[in-house]
Amino acid sequence: MNILAKITEIAGQNIFLESGYIDVANLKYYPEVRAICEDNMCRNYATSWVCPPAIGTITECKERVGKYDKMLLFSQKYELEDSFDFEGMTEGLLDFKKRVDIFQQNIWNPITYK
Repeated sequence: MNILAKITEIAGQNIFLESGYIDVANLKYYPEVRAICEDNMCRNYATSWVCPPAIGTITECKERVGKYDKMLLFSQKYELEDSFDFEGMTEGLLDFKKRVDIFQQNIWNPITYK
């Protein structure tokens, strides 16, 4: 089994709701989203290594991502009471982080690469 198939198998082991590969060439970059970040709408601007400004400019992101052919995209669904259910959002965030940690541990455990 090749590495992409093995990673897909691991992601599908009840860790995520959906997962699959997408071609990096099909990614779209929206300056409008970056503007929302810069306006600090989530109040986390400049507080995380996965958000601006730590991730660099859109051009830098395109260059970095463009070194790859495919990207694994995965998701999970969380039910909220309403759009102001901050507690539910926080629980979902923590659960998702836990799932990503489990996924990463399963990836780095001894895998037979063929």
